[in-house]
Amino acid sequence: MIHKKIKLLIAFSLFCGSINKIVAQQVLDSISLDVLVAPNSPAFNLLGISPTLIDKPSTPTDFAFSVANASNNFSQLPKNYAIEILPVPLLFSKSKAAKDLYGKGFANTFAQTFSISSAFTTNDTISINVPGYIKTRTGIGFKVSLLRGEIDTTFEEYKTSLIEVRKKLNDLHAANIKELEKVRKTDLVYLLLQEKEQLINTERIRIANDTSIKLEEKTKMFAQQDSLIDALKKSREDRLEELKVNQIAKEKNVLETAAVLKTQIEAIKFRRYGPMLDMAGAVAIGYRNDDFQNSIVQQYAFWLNGGYSIKQGFDFLALARYNNNVKAIVDSTGKYSNQTSFDIGGKIEFVSKDKKFSLAGEAIARFVTDTSIYRYTFNTSYQVKKNQAITLSVGKNFGSTKAVPGGNLIATLNYIIAFGSNRKIYE
Repeated sequence: MIHKKIKLLIAFSLFCGSINKIVAQQVLDSISLDVLVAPNSPAFNLLGISPTLIDKPSTPTDFAFSVANASNNFSQLPKNYAIEILPVPLLFSKSKAAKDLYGKGFANTFAQTFSISSAFTTNDTISINVPGYIKTRTGIGFKVSLLRGEIDTTFEEYKTSLIEVRKKLNDLHAANIKELEKVRKTDLVYLLLQEKEQLINTERIRIANDTSIKLEEKTKMFAQQDSLIDALKKSREDRLEELKVNQIAKEKNVLETAAVLKTQIEAIKFRRYGPMLDMAGAVAIGYRNDDFQNSIVQQYAFWLNGGYSIKQGFDFLALARYNNNVKAIVDSTGKYSNQTSFDIGGKIEFVSKDKKFSLAGEAIARFVTDTSIYRYTFNTSYQVKKNQAITLSVGKNFGSTKAVPGGNLIATLNYIIAFGSNRKIYE
């Protein structure tokens, strides 16, 4: 008898657990944010193949991949690639909560925005007949936000509503579990099945203790009782299933409301407004004769870029950068020395109302010793899908103001796709 009660208790516990599992699967624990703002990795930036040198500080995803095709009428297969990762959220799931995206404090900002990037480029115009030629280069860079701005209030409003729905759902689920326990104790059908099983168990004990009944007869009687117990157990399970369906049906409306809110949040283009500032740095490595062991550091740079973004669709951005070209100058005695330069620039960007299309113009002055050269581009970007964008840039690169072999035309098409934008919505 006690053994059967234990089995019944275990069955009911498993049943309650199954409800928890079903509801847990249906409860909306995370959202996939649309955060891409067509960024360029610092590694791409230093190699001089990024569509734009002045980037708007953005909310990075766990992993991003971009490919660029520079000039040649876009007739070549792309030879420029870059990847960018966000190491902290990628490696530590506890840093993937939605609240961390707008949390304050240096530690949180660093964890959510510190990214590492690597880029690769190949220049087929370099002659391989020249000793020590360098046609393949690698860039390695980092970026971190110092000022993040404020998030779109629409996101926060929906998020608050969804948390309230989740709390209501949890409260309703807890109430349903209690109600189910109450129903189990008062449901006539369930109690009748339970009583029949108890009677069979009582009879089973009597038969086992009756010495006048032969062993063969006892075995037969136990087999019949086992069949009856199995049938009663199946009936109890069917009845519990009916009760379960009735209880879950009460939660359906709340789940549907949560699903609608989640869809609305994921449709929002996650943007930041107000003052923003990023710090970045990168180093460029060249491979002489395409030999990895014969690599040299060609250039390194550190820069700040940021500005102010307004909700009306305009961004006003600026850049300040220090560059150092390693052993770029040779004097009359054959001695090499580094060449330093400073970049100062500005950018105005217009973003469409649906946040999918942007049009921008940027101009940068580079100051080298006693002279200056300029770069200016017009950029347009379009978000083709969620966290996927194409950027086109046309303009003039740094170089001589006169016509020179090779020219200074910029014509770059860049495609970027970002992964890992899921964030836990609940605290």
